[in-house]
Amino acid sequence: MNSSRRIRRLDAPRATQRAGADARPRPAVLLAVAAAFALLAAALPWRPSTGPEAESYDLRLRLRHRFFPQPISPEVLVIGVSQRDSEVFGADLASRQAFQDLLLRSAEWGVSSVAFDYFFEEERALDGFFALAVEGAPTVLGYKFQSGSGFLRPEGDPPEDFAPFLDRIADESDPDALRELRRATLEPYRESLDALLRSRRAADGRALSPEELRETALRALWTDTARRMTLARWFELTQGRPAPAGATPYEARSLTLLSPAPMGAARALGFANIEKGRERIVRRAPLVYALDGRLYPSLALAAVLEHHGVRFADVGIEWGRALRYRPARNGSGEVRIPMDARGDYLVNFRAGEEFLASQPTLELVAHPLRDADRAAARVPERFRGAVVLVGEVITGGTATDTQPIPLQAKYPMVGLHANIVDNILRGDFLREAPRWASPLASLALLLASAWLMLRLPTRRAAVAAAGLLAAYQLAALGLFFSSNMVLPMVVPGVLGLAGAAAMGLYAIGVTERDRRLVREIFGKTVSPRIGEEILRNYADEGLWGAEREVTVLFVDIRGYTSLSEAVEPEVLLSLLDRFYDVVSEAVFRHDGQVNKFIGDAAMALFGALPDEPPDHAARALRSAAEIQRRMSALAASEEFARLGLRLRTGAGINSGPVTVGIVGRRETRIEYTAIGDNVNVAARLQGLADENEIAAGGDTVEAAGGTRSNLFEELRADVEDAGEIAVKGRRKAVRVHRLRLR
Repeated sequence: MNSSRRIRRLDAPRATQRAGADARPRPAVLLAVAAAFALLAAALPWRPSTGPEAESYDLRLRLRHRFFPQPISPEVLVIGVSQRDSEVFGADLASRQAFQDLLLRSAEWGVSSVAFDYFFEEERALDGFFALAVEGAPTVLGYKFQSGSGFLRPEGDPPEDFAPFLDRIADESDPDALRELRRATLEPYRESLDALLRSRRAADGRALSPEELRETALRALWTDTARRMTLARWFELTQGRPAPAGATPYEARSLTLLSPAPMGAARALGFANIEKGRERIVRRAPLVYALDGRLYPSLALAAVLEHHGVRFADVGIEWGRALRYRPARNGSGEVRIPMDARGDYLVNFRAGEEFLASQPTLELVAHPLRDADRAAARVPERFRGAVVLVGEVITGGTATDTQPIPLQAKYPMVGLHANIVDNILRGDFLREAPRWASPLASLALLLASAWLMLRLPTRRAAVAAAGLLAAYQLAALGLFFSSNMVLPMVVPGVLGLAGAAAMGLYAIGVTERDRRLVREIFGKTVSPRIGEEILRNYADEGLWGAEREVTVLFVDIRGYTSLSEAVEPEVLLSLLDRFYDVVSEAVFRHDGQVNKFIGDAAMALFGALPDEPPDHAARALRSAAEIQRRMSALAASEEFARLGLRLRTGAGINSGPVTVGIVGRRETRIEYTAIGDNVNVAARLQGLADENEIAAGGDTVEAAGGTRSNLFEELRADVEDAGEIAVKGRRKAVRVHRLRLR
């Protein structure tokens, strides 16, 4: 029975038994890798305008623009205001006379809408005439929302007769009443105050006192405040609409009001804000913005709505999905403009600087002496039924309205609005893949790679997986070019590649398991460091025999023959296992190498390898002391006391030159060992030591610092010079020191 149990104990380790059965990768492991990388894909940014996908999106736009250009519709015109226009028109540009002429000609030529990405904020003396031109053409004026506070009110309370007036403005809900209030009451009253301040005299001709002047100036300030409040309230009622429930648009704290006369005369108003967020490049533009819980349209959206004869209040909003409406003119069928949860629109850039360079300039359209040039350029025909955007096209050092876009580094924002208008008019919208597309594409690529790893050899599977990833990238490009579909490319590509690499490494590891197993078993057959030395330098002739100064340690169990007769084989083998473990752990702890186990004895080397520290004698002594103490503790344990056994070990150490290296025949069997006289001496010395003792040669003690070395105090060992002792098989006696452990 005991013999049978011992045979089962000596069976090969389970890893060895499984090596042949697990020659292929496990499907469960490959699926786990695929799932892990797919989950990572779900956690990474997936939108084309942010994170790792942004550069890929920009590259796709540039490639399409280079190889598959599509010009902007002739329905969209840009009138550029350049540096030359400033020089040519001079004061007429500042007074808005040039823009007035532009609007008069636009109305004459039958334009569909004129949108100004040019802000008329300060009041001008001739704004009344400019407002008439604005009113006579389908004009959309641009403005900007601000993140800071709005206009400032004068300090203190308003005059007593002003307070009810301001309350009336805040409560008024009729836009026409507000416009009439400003025209009929506030404007004349402000003009009368200006006359008083200029003349400094009352109606009866007397001079105004300083107190009366201060009162008049204060009333002028409060009148200006009332005018702005009237305009802001009119803007809220005529241009905005309540934000739907659950909407999360960009929020403004105020807006920059335009000059009242043209602002009130415009068909519509549209903001020109561009929100880049953390991105350096403009890829999206907000279609709506919020102020005090009401939504307002962008300049491009307002221009298109005017072209289609639709009010912003009549536009359907599916928040986070789309704006939708049905044109009343210049179109048929429902228009559906996609937008995200912030109200942003992903711009499908079709044109860059080459488009703006082909557009008429303000000078060509508005200068009174360019009639012949206008006719030659067919400007009137181009205006008929078109959506015209007016804005700055300066890109040099004086530019004030440029941003980087995917197609170029500095692009006038009037061109951005033109691209958006063109997208809406033609229904040329980009279709973003849903949020789940990135992890799903990653998972599909990873599962396909896993299937390849199961079906093909590792190298062929890796090549096929790389081809699969390349095919996905090409398919994503093709869908973008052909149908405006924006699929994630970077996240599935990178994670697919990383996941395939991880699977490949796992597959290589599986196929190399036998080799690793042989290496592992070999490393256990000899000391690990010796095994590594053999594997690393097997072809080095120096490994097959070199003389080195080393310290040799022998430890054996006393009375092993008597023990083997007194106990069962299983108990004896268990004792040997414990002995080998103690020796191995102590030797390795002190950077030595267990060279071999010889039945009830063990041989260890210190200093045998080229990169070992020179203190091999001291390390051998420390190792021997630890072995003896641990074996004494084991002998005194309850386990051995119960068996009635006396367990004793002896240790012998000797230092000196020996030959170390591989012995044997390369074709059959080899062994790494040390040979020489000093090895034999160490083997004989261990026979002189009893339990808790170490017999050390004189050279070892001298190499450790002599008998007065602090090492022996550290080891708590008493050193006794045993003199010259004859050693069996050796003519010359050996000086021996006996170390008794306290």
